[in-house]
Amino acid sequence: MGYSSKFVWRVTALMRRATREEKEIIAAELEAHVADHIQALVEGGMDLQEAQNHAEAAMGDPHETAQALDAQLSPFWLWAGRVLKGCAIALGVLLAVFCLGSLGEVRTNLEARWGSGLYDYHTRYYETKEGYAAWDTDFRLDLGSGDVLRITRVYLSPAGDLADVQGCLYDKNPFGRVTWGWTGQFWAKNDRGEWQTWGVSGDLFYDSVFYMTLPSLPVEPGQERIDLEYRRFGKAIPFQVPLKGEVEE
Repeated sequence: MGYSSKFVWRVTALMRRATREEKEIIAAELEAHVADHIQALVEGGMDLQEAQNHAEAAMGDPHETAQALDAQLSPFWLWAGRVLKGCAIALGVLLAVFCLGSLGEVRTNLEARWGSGLYDYHTRYYETKEGYAAWDTDFRLDLGSGDVLRITRVYLSPAGDLADVQGCLYDKNPFGRVTWGWTGQFWAKNDRGEWQTWGVSGDLFYDSVFYMTLPSLPVEPGQERIDLEYRRFGKAIPFQVPLKGEVEE
C-alpha cells in the first residue's frame, strides 16, 4: 500500500502488532491529521513543500509513534490471523497430497481394468525361464465387497505339469481399496486332486490394485481348464481358467 506522507508510511511499516486492516485505518487517520495541518499552514501563507515538511516534523518521531500505537493494540488478532494462515497452508498441503494419492489410485485402478493387467516385474521373471508357454486371456470374476479378479495370462511349464495364473485384483470403485486379503482365500486342487488353500504372490499398489500370481498349479497333459475357488465367509465362488489360447513361445 502507498501513502502520500512519508511519516505515515514509516509509522505503519514499524508497527508489529497491527493487522493490515488496522494499519489502513491508522494510516487514514494520520494522513487526515497531516493533511489538515498542511492546509492550515498553506492558508497561513507557507509554501506547500515547506508546509508538508513542517507538518510531518510536528508529528514527532515515527518509531516512537509506532511503539505508542502498538501498545494500544492487542496482539490476539494478529497471531490469530497468522495461525489461521498457517492452518490454511497446512490444509492445502494435505489436500494436495491426498489429491495426488487419489489420482495415483485412480490411474492404477484404470490401468488394471483396461490395460494388460500384468505387472512388468512378474512378466520379466517368466521371460528369464526358458521353455514356458503363455496364454493371454481376459477372465473377470466379481469376488464381492467391491473386489474384481481379472486373469490375463497363464504360463505353462516346459513339462506341461505346472501352470502359473497371472492377473490382478482391483476395486469396482476407482477410489476404493482392495479387501480380499482380509476376508477370503483362493483354493485349488493339489496333485492328489484334493482342495487346499493356495498361496498368492504379488505386489500391492496404492491399496487399490493387487497384481498377483497363483503359482505352480498342478495340471495334466491335455487338461483344458484349471478349477479354482474363492472362499469367503464360508461361501465358495468356483471359477475356471482356460488352458488354451494364443501361445507365446
